[in-house]
Amino acid sequence: MKKRILSACATGLLLTFWACGGSDKQTVETGEAKAVDTAAVAAARELTIDTAASRVLWEGSEGLAKILTSHTGSFNIQSGSLSVKDSQLVAGKFVIDINSIQNFDIKRLDKKADFIGHMKSADFFESAKFPTATFELVSAEKLPSDSVRVTGNLTMKGVTKSVVFPAKVAMTGDGLSANAKFYINRKDWGMNWHSEASLGDELIRPEVGVELKIAAKWWAWGVGRRA
Repeated sequence: MKKRILSACATGLLLTFWACGGSDKQTVETGEAKAVDTAAVAAARELTIDTAASRVLWEGSEGLAKILTSHTGSFNIQSGSLSVKDSQLVAGKFVIDINSIQNFDIKRLDKKADFIGHMKSADFFESAKFPTATFELVSAEKLPSDSVRVTGNLTMKGVTKSVVFPAKVAMTGDGLSANAKFYINRKDWGMNWHSEASLGDELIRPEVGVELKIAAKWWAWGVGRRA
């Protein structure tokens, strides 16, 4: 019975990131890890990610019906930096604190605790062994619109995959802001629990929504401090 409850709750875990819905959701292109252009990094100016103003949001869902059960939440960003050359984003890396996982929609404290505990278990993130995830930006190709095509390496549970997704990047008065929404398939990072369609309404959908909200600043005292 407890597994059934966790199955319903575990929906959200699906991995760290944004809006998940039906099977029509297209996950990002993934592949082998890409090499970082160290010369480009060396020639760029570095900004420090403001961890108090940045976070990773996630949404996951379960079931096969058109109306799905969904859960939402967030992870904190532990540390990181972005590099800019000629006002263009060229590199960056940040660390995600897996043990900081939060759930926004479960009201009962005991069920919320069960849900978070399951997300941290070996069925999903296995945070005791893998307490952090990392994202390393490889390139940010400017598109005809005001967006960029980001290619980077996402590491979770000891598995690194390259991912490609669109993002909005803007220089601000004191630094840079970057926002992106995309979908990943948790199975690409070895999170296979309850991902078989044969489970019907007990299916925890493999597609997971991810939203990145990143603020980076030219170094200043106090950047990254959480209240």
